[in-house]
Amino acid sequence: MIARLLSFLFVLPLAVGCDSGKKFESTPPFEEPEDVAVWATSGSAVAVYSHAYEPIGVADGALTFADPDCPTTSDDGTTLSIAGGCTDESDRKWEGFATVRRDGDDRELTFVDFDGKRGSVSVRLAGPTLREFDADLLIGGVTTIGYSGTVEGDYDGPTTWNGSGRVARRGFFPPLGAVDVTTEDEVVDDAVCSGQPASGATTLRARGDTAVVTYDGATACDGEKNAELSVNGEDRGLVSGINCAVARAGRKGSFGAFGWVFGALSLLAFRRRRP
Repeated sequence: MIARLLSFLFVLPLAVGCDSGKKFESTPPFEEPEDVAVWATSGSAVAVYSHAYEPIGVADGALTFADPDCPTTSDDGTTLSIAGGCTDESDRKWEGFATVRRDGDDRELTFVDFDGKRGSVSVRLAGPTLREFDADLLIGGVTTIGYSGTVEGDYDGPTTWNGSGRVARRGFFPPLGAVDVTTEDEVVDDAVCSGQPASGATTLRARGDTAVVTYDGATACDGEKNAELSVNGEDRGLVSGINCAVARAGRKGSFGAFGWVFGALSLLAFRRRRP
């Protein structure tokens, strides 16, 4: 009896693996609008730069952390050091370490497991109102970002974002895999539509499929933060949750003045530095 049972157990995996006659087809990467929203709010130019926004703003004297005592900071005039290992007044636990090195108008931000981030973001002045940035990040041990982009604008007006790169997600919760992302002329202007991109588009490509998220805040500003969605050239209606929150902080002309923060990422709390 035991011999017969063992024989059955060894044969079973072979039987299960036999061709059932039906070809396996994986789910297209942009089948669910919710998945598109996750990719778009992870890989647009604004979304990528949002990870650098607060540390750089603090380094520029444009922002302060919500609790001045946690995380702790020190500054030698060239490098701002930010350390966790504490719990702030809102009961938020901070871990890890980050530095922002200044070189004229350029910035080099390094995360060492700070707020769940590892990697670096470099920012260079490329024109009177144009800055270039490169990001190489691991977020929460789940999302890997390799990206290069630009932001043009100033404190008093709209900002225009462009960039491209690759975003990969791993873990237990969808969407998983990797997507190539390109953002073209994403305009963020609080005077036109608060918390929602006014115009531009982000294109996602994976496994032969293409999704395009077109921002329409200038013509259809709404509370759901909707954007137009097409997949492989087919109109898929609206995708919700494509939102950005506007933070006006910092001095005019300082790099910290680029206060466009992607709200969908649940970014760190901050407050305006009082004069």
